[in-house]
Amino acid sequence: MLAAGESLVARVQSLDSRIVEMNSGVNVQIESTVSRVNSYAREIAALNGRIAEMQGNVQQPPNDLLDQRERMISELNALVGSTTLAQSNGTLSVSFGTGQPLVIGEQAFRVEAAASPDTPQRLDVNYVTGSGSTLLAPQAIGGSLGALLASSCWGGMRVHAGRRADTVSVDGADIRSDSNLGLGAALVGGTPRDRQDYRHSAERKKAEKAGF
Repeated sequence: MLAAGESLVARVQSLDSRIVEMNSGVNVQIESTVSRVNSYAREIAALNGRIAEMQGNVQQPPNDLLDQRERMISELNALVGSTTLAQSNGTLSVSFGTGQPLVIGEQAFRVEAAASPDTPQRLDVNYVTGSGSTLLAPQAIGGSLGALLASSCWGGMRVHAGRRADTVSVDGADIRSDSNLGLGAALVGGTPRDRQDYRHSAERKKAEKAGF
């Protein structure tokens, strides 16, 4: 019966609403974590400069600054899985991902959160340079930021739910959306016209089965 299809519509839409809410929360955390990564990079770069200035001062070694920088690097490492390389002037170079530098001497680089070109509701993280930006894979980023990116629902659960709901049996007939999106996509991410196409298709199939 058509009611079976309408029931599936309601279930899929309810699932979609929950996934949208979950993913919105993940996006907020991604943006916050990216902001913290950039803040740590700037502060570490500033500390590098102060440490380099005091490096040759035997009477006043920069012990407090060194401790402060070490704490910041430890906290940054929890966010993105960074690595460090000590330089002869007392500064530390910090890199992450597949070798992208976050800090070199007194210069800090940055990352940005941006809507995914394929799924705008999902956030990607890009490494920003003077000539543009490079997409970073979650597994390359590591840390809590990489885990947040990997947990994003839009690339997995939401698409999977749409595919599972692509066909439904209504009054003994398999019904599919008339749009090329499929029922799942029409109901989960489609327009009102897509949902209307589905209903018209169901009614048409029912009439054909009755011999009209």
